[in-house]
Amino acid sequence: MSICNPPEITDVPTGVGSVDYTRVSFLPDFPRFGVKKLTKDIASLFYRRVVDVAGCNPGLKVFINGKQVNVASFDDLVHMYTPASRGKAHCFRPHKRWMVGVSACDEGSMQQHSYVNSIWTSKGGTHVNAVVDSLVKGVVAAANKQLGKDGTATPALVKQHLCVHVCAQIENPEFDSQTKDTLVSSRADWGSDFSLSAGRLRSILSETALLDRVVSAAKVKSMDAIGRSGRSVRTSQRGSRLLIPKLEDASRAGTKDWKDCTLILTEGDSAKALAVAGLSVVGRDHFGVFPLRGKLLNVRDASGAQLRDNAEFNAIKSILGLRQPDLHGAKPVLAADSVLRYGNVMLMTDQDEDGSHIKGLFINMVNMFWPSLLKTGSFVQSFSTPIVKAFNGREVREFFSMPEFREWEKDVGEGRGRWRIKYYKGLGTSTSEEGRQYFRDVEKHR
Repeated sequence: MSICNPPEITDVPTGVGSVDYTRVSFLPDFPRFGVKKLTKDIASLFYRRVVDVAGCNPGLKVFINGKQVNVASFDDLVHMYTPASRGKAHCFRPHKRWMVGVSACDEGSMQQHSYVNSIWTSKGGTHVNAVVDSLVKGVVAAANKQLGKDGTATPALVKQHLCVHVCAQIENPEFDSQTKDTLVSSRADWGSDFSLSAGRLRSILSETALLDRVVSAAKVKSMDAIGRSGRSVRTSQRGSRLLIPKLEDASRAGTKDWKDCTLILTEGDSAKALAVAGLSVVGRDHFGVFPLRGKLLNVRDASGAQLRDNAEFNAIKSILGLRQPDLHGAKPVLAADSVLRYGNVMLMTDQDEDGSHIKGLFINMVNMFWPSLLKTGSFVQSFSTPIVKAFNGREVREFFSMPEFREWEKDVGEGRGRWRIKYYKGLGTSTSEEGRQYFRDVEKHR
């Protein structure tokens, strides 16, 4: 700014009429910053800002590079931030100065996108707290009513599955810093207030996956607590009840019926909740469930100390009844040397690259230390779930791969518009009822 040209003042362009407006133009001093042009990241940030302004001001036409932004409402903005894995978002306007969107969150911690007078408050603030507090209170009450004696929902648990979008008009807002990341104005100074009616709460719970995920998580947490506090009970000469956190052991595992038992290894707790819902259909006699924390250890690259200290590797070994392998790799363990508790393992992972990687790492583990198990041809199985579902009234089509879905789209042609399409990013996208439906026809998915 050391060199500044005088302002150029021009007449209002022809055709604008009496519309009053201000336009500010500037040219960045690229040499000053050692660059030749705007980077893609900075250009994307500008574009995101323009999209936010359009979403926060329904009816306002906003342009960038001469092209109008295709965001006509706050609802449009909310849906842009809501991937298919979270299910539907519910948007509403409790007051002329407030616009709110609510959805389930698949990140494991509360997510928020908020604005004050169209300013992006990246860290939230008092306006977000007002919305979250009202929602959490209502969801906790609804979840505990549904859970009964099966578990307890807490505010912290609800927040782990909650995503909120808030756009508020606040009078003379006060922020924590020049960057305006956080609103600190007290509620009494807002000039309006947020309130959540009972009817609105019912709509949120019925239209989003929030309540279902909280209830499932509470049940999983309750079962884990029971598993940690229980006592090991001897059931047969082949094995005993195991005290392994998060394990839902089949009641016939380790008995004379061990060959008929299937251990379901799931990708995370949300997938475990889906499998547990399915146990209500197939029963717990011959099906056990154990959630994996993520990708398994690559045993082929692991040292003996890593194998000895890896809790997940040792848990799987104990659950299946596999004998301790030679950690120096001198020789593999024969299946006959182990006293197995389960006849096979069914891997229940997301239908994506990470899910395939988990399956590969498990097969790698078995092949490394217990290769004879793979010769049976059925010891390692997988549980497939749809990637896409198409709904037309009561008719439902399931697709287990994207090429299969794309082929159907070509065949149905113009009739595609009659179908409602639901994409499943991961197992957490499926509801408990869908889990029960999958297990009613378990052989179709096995």
